[in-house]
Amino acid sequence: MIPWFWIVIVVVTSVAYLLLFRQFTIDHNWAWFIPILFLGVISFYAYYKVFSSGDIGATYGIMTGSIVVLVAIGSAFFFSEQFIPMKILALALIVLGVVLLAMAPSLT
Repeated sequence: MIPWFWIVIVVVTSVAYLLLFRQFTIDHNWAWFIPILFLGVISFYAYYKVFSSGDIGATYGIMTGSIVVLVAIGSAFFFSEQFIPMKILALALIVLGVVLLAMAPSLT
């Protein structure tokens, strides 16, 4: 059985991707692909390790780094975005990231 903690991380990462791709389509700025690539490599490597080995503790450091990046992305969008639904989405990303960081040690 997959722990709910990892399912939430997958959802939060997906929201971050949505924010980044939306920004890319507005700006057409290729620099947005750097955090997309970083998140993709880090997140999916961690998912692979968790799902293949079942060793949640081994991937804690990787996922913590990924969550910090998610919170940073959410913060950047919250303060720069004018479209209210996207501002709410960014705030949700920040809150979920902080909650995950707070709960992660007890879940691993």
